[in-house]
Amino acid sequence: MLTVMLSPIRAIVTSYIPLCLRKHSMLCVMLSVNAALIVGASHYIGLNTSASAAPVGFYLRTAAHPGRGKLVEVCLPPNVAGFGVERGYIGHSWRCADGSEAVGKVVLGMPGDVVEIDPATVLKADTAGRPLDHFRFGRYRLRAGEIWLYGSAYNSWDSKYYGGVPVANVISNLSPIWTW
Repeated sequence: MLTVMLSPIRAIVTSYIPLCLRKHSMLCVMLSVNAALIVGASHYIGLNTSASAAPVGFYLRTAAHPGRGKLVEVCLPPNVAGFGVERGYIGHSWRCADGSEAVGKVVLGMPGDVVEIDPATVLKADTAGRPLDHFRFGRYRLRAGEIWLYGSAYNSWDSKYYGGVPVANVISNLSPIWTW
């Protein structure tokens, strides 16, 4: 019964809307639906564009369960993130409360682990020639609630420059979907 009632209304509406406007309306609806799907999927799927810790590609975001050797997405502490944004190491994003971009890094150390920072692994300057501060050289025991982040690229901006990061800052684990 409802279908029968809508048909005359549809006929009246479509007779008054020019064909070109109907096509544009359909295009707008399709674009809106696709945009909503992309925004919804961005909660579960991330794009890594920096090969400092993992290959460039798409990653599935899962519940945050950091562990030694796992790839995680982390919001850096605000002072560290602010420095990273200022230098252009990370960008702006909605993922972190301070508006900075989350980083994808491998967890090298968990609370209680001892890490050692070797001066040979730390760069004195970034690729733009600006001096880089670093965490103190030598052995360091991670405190309760603290993890050590690592990137495999020689110039990865990771914990050897800013120290341990609160484990509470991990927002997801990352699993590769499609990388190159």
